[in-house]
Amino acid sequence: MHVDTRLSVKPVAKAYVLVKTDPGSDEAIRTKVGGIEGIVSTEHAYGAYDMVVKAELNSGQEVDNFIYAFFDKVRATPGVKDTLTLITVQ
Repeated sequence: MHVDTRLSVKPVAKAYVLVKTDPGSDEAIRTKVGGIEGIVSTEHAYGAYDMVVKAELNSGQEVDNFIYAFFDKVRATPGVKDTLTLITVQ
């Protein structure tokens, strides 16, 4: 029997990205976000930001990759007005 050890490994870091969007651009942004490794959820939010993206990352390299991928794919997406990234470590 093969056991996937990745399932039992706790992430080294979590990233929460708050995204402020133009009205009606949520789905296009969700599509872009969906292609980034490490993302475990995207949720709509009420308040100063419109979306919360959560990622779980297993190494320092994955944190770097996430940051670069998010900036390359999401920040340049039409409809993204602002982001705020919070990274927590275990």
